[in-house]
Parts: sequence; C-alpha cells; structure tokens
Amino acid sequence: MNALVVFVKAPIPGKVKTRLHVPLSASQAARVYRAFVQDSVACARLCGEAAVSIAYEPHPKRPDLAWLEDAPAWFRQAEGDLGARLIAAFERGFLAGASKVVVIGSDCPDLDPDILRQAFARLDDAQAVLGPAEDGGYYLIGLRAPMPHLFSKMEWSNSFVFRRTLERLRLRGESFALLPVRADVDTFGDLKALAGRLSAGSSAAPNSREVLHQLILEDHLRV
Repeated sequence: MNALVVFVKAPIPGKVKTRLHVPLSASQAARVYRAFVQDSVACARLCGEAAVSIAYEPHPKRPDLAWLEDAPAWFRQAEGDLGARLIAAFERGFLAGASKVVVIGSDCPDLDPDILRQAFARLDDAQAVLGPAEDGGYYLIGLRAPMPHLFSKMEWSNSFVFRRTLERLRLRGESFALLPVRADVDTFGDLKALAGRLSAGSSAAPNSREVLHQLILEDHLRV
C-alpha cells in the first residue's frame, strides 16, 4: 500500500494566501486557495497509485469539507511547526502499513498527476524523492521510511529549505531522487504566471482556472 497526503488549511479569509492580499482582498485570496485545494486533491486522486488523505489544519472536532467535493479521508495535522506536522504525517502513514508515503501541499494547483506517479516509482530505488520548487523550497517529498531528521529544527519558508534538506540526506548517505522543478504560487506575480499558463491551452486545474477567469473579469488580475 502507498499513501498520498495533501496538506490543507481551512480556506478562511485572512488565514490563507495572505501574500496575495495586495491587490486581492482576503476573501478573494481565500477563493483562490479553495480552488487550489480542490485541484490539488483532484490531482492526487488521478494519480491512482495510493490511498489519498487530507492532513487538515486547524483542529476542529470535525472540519467542514462540504466545499470539497467527494472529500477523501482526513486527519488533523499535529501541533507544532511544519517540521513537526510532516514528521507526524509520515509516521501516521507508515504505522498504517504504507510502504511509500508522499506528501504534497496545495501551492501547485496545476501539478500533473504523472509527477505523482513518478514520485512513487522513484521510491523503488531511492530512500527519498523531492520535487524542488522554484522558490527554493519543495512542492513534494516522499519517503520509504520515517526520516524525522529531515524536518526537525528546520527553518521553514525561505529559499534554502530544499538545499538544506539535500545536505541532510547527503550527510547520512541516504539516496534520493529529484523530480522536475515546479513553480509554487505564493505571490501575486506567481498568480499571474499561473493564469498565463492556464490560459495557454492547459487542461490542468479547472477550479483554479475558473476562479482566475472570474478575477480577470472583475479586473483584479491582468495576464
């Protein structure tokens, strides 16, 4: 059994995609994030290589996932920083019997399901697989066994996360494979670039494409 986990936040205005708040409003940024999650979960389902689940934040007794059509199984993200939450998510997957666990976020809504299939395939030979993001982080990480040292005491949300993760793997002689570099969507410039990609005939990310089209019609986004 393989496990594919999508990290998700509740799409609450003012709590998600805050770097888009100029020029977008908090409500518009939340609409964008909601579409990103819908497309990311749909991509995960299309992978066909693993049982899909959502790691949800914050921590209600039961999250309202009515906005997410046919939502997969979910569990609460652990307390602590991103590292602690990743450690817990991987441990959960392996304790449930998964032989490979891959984790993605929702900042690459136009991710190709074939990238996810490649991730699981590369774990046949490598102990870890990473999808580097253009901003210096990573959009995907997959493991064959728990590796808490990759996540503990890591300084997150900077341009060195991917490089420092590779350094930790090399320090222990652990094998790894790399996937194609992809663009995260964090800033308004990133959002415009995504809109350009989706308007160029791509069939990916239909929910994101629809929301971005609405923003263009509302004159909040020009490609």
